[in-house]
Amino acid sequence: MDNYQEIIASLKQRFPEGTVTQRKDKKGVYIPNQVYTDRIETATGSEWDKEIK
Repeated sequence: MDNYQEIIASLKQRFPEGTVTQRKDKKGVYIPNQVYTDRIETATGSEWDKEIK
């Protein structure tokens, strides 16, 4: 991770249209964990070591 500010800027970008998913019970919406993981992987060049639960 060479440039912290670039990584933060990348992580803060808006998610693309269609990223938000309707819950099956129709009682809310969410963004799937894999979307967050993919963004972190891309922004950091896979140089992160935290687990998302």
